[in-house]
Amino acid sequence: MYLRIQIRGVVYALVAISLNHEKLIKIPVKNFPRGIAEITLFNHELVPVTERLLFVNHDQKLYIKAIADKEIYFTKEKVKIKIKVTDDEGNPVLAHLGASVYDKIYDDPEDSKTIEGHFFLSTVLRGIIYDPEYSFNPEQPGRKESLDLLMLTQGWRKYEWQENNLKEETVEKQPYITDTLIGRIYLKKRKTQVNLGEQYVMSFAGNSESGKTLLEVDSLGQFVILPQYLQQEKRGYMYLKLLTNIKELGIGIVDPSFEPLNKLITDQNISYLCRSPKKKQLLVQNDYM
Repeated sequence: MYLRIQIRGVVYALVAISLNHEKLIKIPVKNFPRGIAEITLFNHELVPVTERLLFVNHDQKLYIKAIADKEIYFTKEKVKIKIKVTDDEGNPVLAHLGASVYDKIYDDPEDSKTIEGHFFLSTVLRGIIYDPEYSFNPEQPGRKESLDLLMLTQGWRKYEWQENNLKEETVEKQPYITDTLIGRIYLKKRKTQVNLGEQYVMSFAGNSESGKTLLEVDSLGQFVILPQYLQQEKRGYMYLKLLTNIKELGIGIVDPSFEPLNKLITDQNISYLCRSPKKKQLLVQNDYM
């Protein structure tokens, strides 16, 4: 199996593991950026099995120091500010910064929104986050535990096991889309009664180089056009001829368009495509994804 850790769409760790029952895996996250990490477990076919969110490097901070060239400025006077950004160890850090200037009278003490709560939680997690600044307030002793519970409750899950699928997937199903075409013979007039007997359909191309193939018609009046027959007539036309003298019979192809496909999958869960015909995937997307 494989374990992947990514933050904001960038993969920072991909580990191959052998898993029987339980396993403890230690992955250093010191060099990971601060924020929400998506931890996803894949099976041996790289199919995602489960996922959970985790906030890493909670105590990682940037220290920003702004030094103005004056203490007092007149109206519309030019302002020069030197900005210095360092990490926890005092090392200089390359930062992308933005600044806004406003009068003190517009400062609302009841508005507790911060950049940390906005960019690390409110814009990442689904749903309403109540008081996101609580998780970043160093005066709150249980903030880290509360933040982890928030990852479990507000964090989304892309994949989940479905017990109903386990039962349904034990029975082989007819695929919705195949490379094989189904043809059938039919009565041109419904009231006509004809004994079909043993019938054959001949397929051939318009050129003399391609051979002719006999397609056997079953008791239901259907015949199968395999992909290799279609491949032989690529960039050309394939002709079908019913080898019978019964004039009341016609020949047709079952419509392979999206209309019958839509009828088949109406009101059904959308399953991931199978990578192997023997091992079917039992994962479905949640409705809210």
